[in-house]
Parts: sequence; structure tokens; C-alpha cells
Amino acid sequence: MRVVKIKEAGKGNTFEIRVQTTLEAIINENKNKQIVKLDVTVNSVHSKNFTDEYDYVQETIKKVFKNKVPAYSILFSPICDDSEFTMQYQIYDMDVKIQYKTLLKHPYVTAESENGIEIFSGGISFQEDSLLFSAQRCFDLSEQILMAEDMNFGHIHQQWNYIPTPHPNTDTPVEAQDGLQLFNEVQNFYYEPPLFVNGKPLARNRYNYNATLLIDFIAFAVNNDVVTTKEIPKAAMDWVNDHPGLNSKQVVDGKNELWFTSSPGNKLAADNEAIGKSNKDIEQQTLQSLKSIVSLKDSSHTHLHTKGEFSYLKVTVDQREDYTKVEELIKSSLPGINVFFVNGISHQSDVLVELEGLII
Repeated sequence: MRVVKIKEAGKGNTFEIRVQTTLEAIINENKNKQIVKLDVTVNSVHSKNFTDEYDYVQETIKKVFKNKVPAYSILFSPICDDSEFTMQYQIYDMDVKIQYKTLLKHPYVTAESENGIEIFSGGISFQEDSLLFSAQRCFDLSEQILMAEDMNFGHIHQQWNYIPTPHPNTDTPVEAQDGLQLFNEVQNFYYEPPLFVNGKPLARNRYNYNATLLIDFIAFAVNNDVVTTKEIPKAAMDWVNDHPGLNSKQVVDGKNELWFTSSPGNKLAADNEAIGKSNKDIEQQTLQSLKSIVSLKDSSHTHLHTKGEFSYLKVTVDQREDYTKVEELIKSSLPGINVFFVNGISHQSDVLVELEGLII
């Protein structure tokens, strides 16, 4: 079974020591598990040198994990509770066949069971002279990894796109938006519609304050007709139609996992405009998102035969000053859930909060 965990910065006198002790703690706490994916978010507010810190984290991951390096991403973004860095990771039980591989020196992981094989790409990143060339190189390497495992882009069910952007204290919103548009144009060249018989990946677009484009994906290929990944048709799910801004992707592999994102801002904007009400209401958007995902969780147990439990929840808050209110609303509504809060500028102007997570 897949489990997602979160680990905050450990103790130590320096950034370097704290990174190493945190990684070692993750290994020690999961000796009977297999770590397949690791996402390190470094708080960009406190970062002194993105390049040096990126290089050190990367080198330490390889040193600590030795011949079992998980698929990893290293990101720079503000963290709401002001932690120095946070590590989010996925683990599997020992009965799943895990292989730690490399292609063109890029580490990635495959998880194979009797039902199928899953690829964890880790962060595929390039920093070329232009975003166009960086995006092309990212998708070229992605395609090579997929082909090495007899897959194509149509097998991707999760994708995170981190678009390089200047630090938010610089005034460049137009360039940042142009960057996303250019990225989408390159992606559309590779994402041929006939490949996506099960719908396109559940994608999240985020800013990365390191000047590097990074994409990260999870892909799944089946061994039999029972197993698939599929986009749940909204027409067949009344509870989705009732709650705007909710997208989900089901992984049917005997465990029935349901990944989701919820960002109701744009739909609320249209509704509120009709009645003359402002859509820039953080409480309204948070409550709408909570209503959507709780309804999805409850209904997934009945309709999709999941356990009906949240494995984890990641919350992106657009405005740092809204963090306390959002945290209060979410933790009071979902006590005991593993929640990670980050502060990130949204690519959708009306979205103040976005929720993503996994229902098992």
C-alpha cells in the first residue's frame, strides 16, 4: 500500500547538517518500507543561495540513499509555518517490487506488482538559455524514461509543473504568465490527443523560485484488463457536478486510489459576479474546497470502493496572511489528517487556495 508522509527539518547547527539528519531520520523511521518518491521543499524566504542549496541537497540525497535513491524533486517556495524546509515522501510495503534506475544519469523508480508497473520520474529539470529549450529537453527526457518502460505520455496520471519565476518581491507578473503559456504550447506538441484514452494527467502548475523549469510525473501501465488509471466522468458523478473546481483521477489497481485537486476560485468568480459579490473571499473558497473533497471522499467509498480515508493533503495558499485562517478551517474540519501548507502564487488569478491529495 502507498503511504505519503511529511517530515520537517531536523536538528543541527547548519543547513547542511539539518538536511542530512532529516534524510537519515526518514530512512531510520521506515526501515521496513521502500521509499520511492521524495519531494524536498526549501523555504525560499530563508534561502541564501538557490544554486548552492540545490546542489547540496541533491548530493546529500545520493550519499544517504546510496544505491536506493528515490525519485526526488527539489523545490524552492515559501512554507506557511516558516519551516526551513520540508520533505514529503511516498513509501511502499516490502511486497512490492521496487527498482531504482537511472537514465542519462537521471534517477527514477519503478514499482511493480501483479497488476502493473508504476514510474516515479522525480524532478526532470533543465536551465537552458530559454524556457522553450528547457521545456523541450524536459519532455524529451520524460519520453525516453517512458519508452524505457514501454510506456508513453498517455500513461501519466499525475504531473506537477514548476515554472521558473523571479522571487515575488520582483514585479514581473506578465513574464511569469507568458512562461506558463509557452510551457503549455511545448507540452501540447508532445501530448498527442490519441494517447490519452484515459484522460490527460491530473496536472498542477506551480511557480519555482529557483530559475529552473522542473516537471515531475507518475505513470502507470497495466498487466491486465482490470487495472487502469482513468479520469472519472463528471456526468457519472453527481457529487462532482455539485461541487465546482474539483478534478480527480482514479488509479484502479486493486487498491483503488483516488487523487484529486480542488481550486474553486474561477467558478466562484463567475457565480459571485452574477450577484455582485466579491470572489476574493478566502473563507468561502476554503469551505467550498473542503465541501468538495469531503463529499468526494465519502462518495468514493460507496461508488469506487475505496476505504474512504484521506492519506494526505497539501494546501497551497496564495496570500501568506491567509494561512492562519485556512489552517484553522482545514484542521477543525479534518482533525488528524496529515496536512502540508505552502505559500505559492497561483496561475489562476481568482484562486486563493488549492487543495490536492490522495484518498485511499
